[in-house]
Amino acid sequence: MRISWIDEPDEFEDFCAQIAGEVIAVDTESDHFQAYHAKVCLIQVGTPEQGALVDPLRLGPQGLAPLFELLEDPKNPVLMHAGRNDIRELNRDYHIGVSNIFDTQVAAKFLGYERNGLTWLQKNIIGKTPPGQFQTYDWNTRPIPAPVREYAIADVVDLFALRERFLPELENTGWLGPFQQHCAYIASTSDYQASEFDPEGWWKVHAKVGSRLDAQGRATLRELYAARHEICEKENRAPVHIFPNRALGSLAKEKPKNIAGLRKIKGLSEELIANYSDTILRAIDHARHTKLPPKKRPTERKPPSSLVIEARRRALIDWRNHTADRLGVPGMLIATNSTLTDIAADPPATIDGLDAFIPILDWQREMFGEEILRVLAQNS
Repeated sequence: MRISWIDEPDEFEDFCAQIAGEVIAVDTESDHFQAYHAKVCLIQVGTPEQGALVDPLRLGPQGLAPLFELLEDPKNPVLMHAGRNDIRELNRDYHIGVSNIFDTQVAAKFLGYERNGLTWLQKNIIGKTPPGQFQTYDWNTRPIPAPVREYAIADVVDLFALRERFLPELENTGWLGPFQQHCAYIASTSDYQASEFDPEGWWKVHAKVGSRLDAQGRATLRELYAARHEICEKENRAPVHIFPNRALGSLAKEKPKNIAGLRKIKGLSEELIANYSDTILRAIDHARHTKLPPKKRPTERKPPSSLVIEARRRALIDWRNHTADRLGVPGMLIATNSTLTDIAADPPATIDGLDAFIPILDWQREMFGEEILRVLAQNS
């Protein structure tokens, strides 16, 4: 197979023209481990005959447009693994979608394989040892070294061998139709949804590094957590690289009052202290004048469900688990806990009424509709 590095618009346009109409495989790499707000740094595109490592940092949205046209055309099948993640990445950065996917992870789930991660499938289905592990690699790096390129292109090249294995198995087991519906559902529901900063997220840090803090220490951790968010926003760097959790915990415990005190805290770099000592010390001081948080995170009490609703919910989950065991598939393919909880709270009167619950797809309604209604009737 010929592998190319492409960072010129004309070359990429020619490449996309060559692969138009073929089954293509696509993967992306982003700088999640380095950046506070990640971006796509590499796009891998392949066919059975050729592959390309595409540089979106050089090409930009306009230069990538020929690929986006292929991805959004339902006539072009696109192989992906855990495709929802990559579609969201592309949607976040370029506001595009992927219309027609064949997700090898979903296929492995329907076929009841022991595991469905790509590395496991490469080793146990293809019989190939993946070329190293670079999950924390900085994908902004240019040039990308040869071993990392090999790792990246394998994520698309190997999808063709998996498809060749999985497609007849899906047909022979009768799961092809449900699989295709599930892939279509993923493709249509993977728009990126930005998550806002949660000021109460400091409780998660508290659980890891602050369990012995007193009330004033917890208040300090809360203020420092907000200050870290401000710093990471300005620098667009992931917290682990600029202001790790252990440093937050130590600061909350020691509560230094000056730069000399900050320098005694392990994990605070000189760069951070030089640029943001005022921000850090101001947060520590502000904590002395704010309301002290409780020892444990307050829990939001949900209104208790009635005994009948809870009985229906448990019965539906038991039915789902037994059915999954019988069919040899993960329970979430039959129905998620969230969906079953909604059905238990507002049970439909007919099979068609299941269409109101998301995500109940056609195959799930047709295959399990009568059983769901029977479980509901037995626990009404």
